[in-house]
Amino acid sequence: MTHVAPTIRTLSTRRATLLAAPLLLLPGCALVDRVRPAETVTLTVVTSPWSGWSREQPEAETSTEEVTRGTTFTRSAMGEDVVFTVRTCTARRVVLRTDTPLSEWEGDEGIDLGTDQDAFTVRAGETLKITTPTMDAGTTFEISIAG
Repeated sequence: MTHVAPTIRTLSTRRATLLAAPLLLLPGCALVDRVRPAETVTLTVVTSPWSGWSREQPEAETSTEEVTRGTTFTRSAMGEDVVFTVRTCTARRVVLRTDTPLSEWEGDEGIDLGTDQDAFTVRAGETLKITTPTMDAGTTFEISIAG
């Protein structure tokens, strides 16, 4: 009775390197935020309640928010809180998500009363103007990147 010795195959160095390379990159992906922390941006937020029933309008309130990705801030609109969550944050662009639909102000075209939009982009050098999708009274938010 003869026994055949098992054959041991070894990977070539090149092949082993190609297979191992992706595994070496994975820990680096988790360190990106530690190496390059998320940017912090200052937003200017002007909250303006309005009413179609009166010539005199409530006074606008201007405030600032220091935000980074994941930050939330709240503003009052018609007695209800609107929560803004920062989804993306750079010095050139901030993407916000709201917990309630708002309508982008379209100048002379007005607003979309049937909107379901809850994601908005603020760009450097521009002012995002969004409002509650209501007819007789509401709240408008003007948001810009400060600086």
